[in-house]
Amino acid sequence: MARRSKLRVTGFTRFLLVMIIVVPLAYLGAAWYNGEDGVANIKSWFGQDEGVEQVDDTSSNQTPNRNNDASLQRELDYFKKRVDELEADNKKLQQQVWELKQEVSKLRQ
Repeated sequence: MARRSKLRVTGFTRFLLVMIIVVPLAYLGAAWYNGEDGVANIKSWFGQDEGVEQVDDTSSNQTPNRNNDASLQRELDYFKKRVDELEADNKKLQQQVWELKQEVSKLRQ
């Protein structure tokens, strides 16, 4: 009877074999969870996406809307005003911190 030879596999080899299987499955699972097509993404990395056409629904079907433009302008104005207010508050707080540091340094002397 012939004896079967034992195949010894190192820990690193086991790790590589598991990574070859686990990493692609994890990527496909994450892509599926995010609503993407993981297989198409992988194919696009290797340039095999010929014939696959991806459609961007957000820009092709929208027409300019004056009401939308006006609301966007109001929103932009609001955020600009808010940024200016926050910058002024930040400047005041920086001044207070500087004054308190000066006071602490005088007390230590």
